Amino acid sequence: MYTLNGIHPNLSVDAQSLKDGDVIVFHYTDDYTKESDEASDIQVNVTIANAGDVVMAQEAITVEDRNSDGKFDVDEVLYDAHEAGYTGGADAGYGSDVGSYGLYITRLWGDESGTFGYWLNNVSCMGLTDEVQAGDYVVAFVYKDQTTWSDAYAKFDKQTYTAAGELTVTLEKAGYDTSWNTVFSKLSGAVITAYDAEGKALDSSAYTVKDNGDGTYTITFTQNGAYTLIAAEDETPIVPAVCKVSVTIADKDTDPEKIYKETGDLLNSYEASQYVFGTEWVVLGLGRSGLKVTDSYYESVVAYVKANINENEQLSRSKSTENSRLILALTALGYDVTDVGGHNLLAGLNSMSFVKKQGLNGPIWALIAFDSHDYAIPTGGDVTREKLIETILDAQLSDGGWAFSGTKSDSDMTGMA
Repeated sequence: MYTLNGIHPNLSVDAQSLKDGDVIVFHYTDDYTKESDEASDIQVNVTIANAGDVVMAQEAITVEDRNSDGKFDVDEVLYDAHEAGYTGGADAGYGSDVGSYGLYITRLWGDESGTFGYWLNNVSCMGLTDEVQAGDYVVAFVYKDQTTWSDAYAKFDKQTYTAAGELTVTLEKAGYDTSWNTVFSKLSGAVITAYDAEGKALDSSAYTVKDNGDGTYTITFTQNGAYTLIAAEDETPIVPAVCKVSVTIADKDTDPEKIYKETGDLLNSYEASQYVFGTEWVVLGLGRSGLKVTDSYYESVVAYVKANINENEQLSRSKSTENSRLILALTALGYDVTDVGGHNLLAGLNSMSFVKKQGLNGPIWALIAFDSHDYAIPTGGDVTREKLIETILDAQLSDGGWAFSGTKSDSDMTGMA
C-alpha cells in the first residue's frame, strides 16, 4: 500500500499523478482493514468569548481528527475545546449542522442564538471546514450585539509576549473597506485587564496600564509570572482581544551590571603582588573593565620575558598560547607588545609549524591576539591571517562545531573558534 501526503489515495500507483513537494510512502501491511488516514492529535490555541465575556483564554486544546480525513478543521477544534472546557462537554455546549451554505454552528458555549463568529489566525473563517494546523490560534464568539452584530473583532499585534517588567502592546480592531475586505485600524480607549495563570484578575498593585492614545499601551508588571491580557471596550462592543505574557524581572542580586562591578571591585582589592606573569586572564578582565592594574604586574612580566624568551621570541617551545595570552593582557592595559623588555611578542607567532604544535588552540589564539589590536603580522615567517583561518575552518566538524579531540564538538573549543 502507499500514502500520498499522509493519505491513502483511491487510485492505483500507475494512475496517480504527482506534483512538486508531494510525499509518497510505500509500506507493507498484513491487514489492510486496519489502515487509517487518521492524523495524530495536534494542539491548537483556542479563545472563546460569550457575549463579551471570555470563557476560554488562548488555551492549548488537544484536537483529534474526528472524521479521520487526515487533517483538522475549525469544527473539530471547537468540539474538542468544549469537550475540554464546557461543563457537560461538547454534547452539552457545542453543536454544528449542515445547511445550504455548508457546515455551520448551531450552539456555542451553550448559546443557541445563532449569532456566532469565528476567526483563524486573525483571519475571518470561510467556514467550519477551514483547515487548522498545529499551533494555530482559533477565536470563536457569541456576538454581544445580537441585533446588528456590530461587535468588531479585536487583536493584539502579537499572540504572546515576553517582558522584563515593562512592555508595549498594540491593539487593533477589524473593519471593512468598500470591497468588504478586512482592514485593521489602531484601537485606543480600551480597557486591558491582566489575569494570573489561574484566571484571577491581578490586583491593581501588581501592574499598571497606560493608554498612549495611538493604539499602543504600555504595561508594567511588578512581579514575575505568566499572565493573560484581555482587552475590552465599553463604548462600542468588540470581541475581546487576548494574548499571553511571560514576565521575568531581573533580580537585583543577579543583575549583570551589579555583578560585573562587584567582581571587578573584588579583583581590584587584591594585593598588587598577586598579579604576576601567569595571571593574564584576570589582568585582561581588569584592563577591559577600565580598572587600574599596578605597574608591578608589568614589571614582573618584563622580568619573566627576559628570563624565558628564546631566540625566536617564543616564551615556550611548544605552547604558542603563552605569547598570545600575554599579548591580549598587555594590549588591554595599553602596553607596547612589540617592545617588552626589548622583545617583540608578535614575532614569536610568525611560524605556522610552531603555532600548530599546540593543536587547534594555537591558531585560534594567535588569530585572536593579532586581531585584538589589528596588529600586522611580522615578516620573516609563513603565518598569515588567511592561513590561520583556513587551519581553523579545516578543523570544523560535521556537526558545525570544533573539538579539542574526537569527532564530537565541545562548547569550549567551539566558543574559541
